[in-house]
Amino acid sequence: MKKLIVTAALASSFLLFGCGDPNQEIIDKVTNHIESRKDMFPYKLEFRDLHYTKGEVDGGMLCGEIKLSQKSSIPPSSLPKIIFSNGRSDIDQVIGSNDYFGFIYFFGSDFEAVQENDPIQLNYPYDQEQIEFWRRICKK
Repeated sequence: MKKLIVTAALASSFLLFGCGDPNQEIIDKVTNHIESRKDMFPYKLEFRDLHYTKGEVDGGMLCGEIKLSQKSSIPPSSLPKIIFSNGRSDIDQVIGSNDYFGFIYFFGSDFEAVQENDPIQLNYPYDQEQIEFWRRICKK
């Protein structure tokens, strides 16, 4: 029990004094931004295996896996801004499928300036070239 309390105290002190992982802070900001977008509001988003890559000038790329489901039984008025890697926009099969899909999201350093309609790019399940590219950059 003492070890648990000491571990919790150390972890909270790291967070309070800014000694946390800066990449994790950026990942948290980006995922919060994605979840708070108007087009994503009707959906429950679950992320896993997230990886951040810093951009050459500013911002960067977030990739990992995402699962989408509706928050309620009331159908949303529009679909979220998500495209498949092959350009298809039939993402109905993604929502509520209970599967995780690989994704890539590019963003700038200023989240306030990021457009609401900047799409999240999902790996199309049969696009082997894109899936291999995603594995190389996301599974470092």
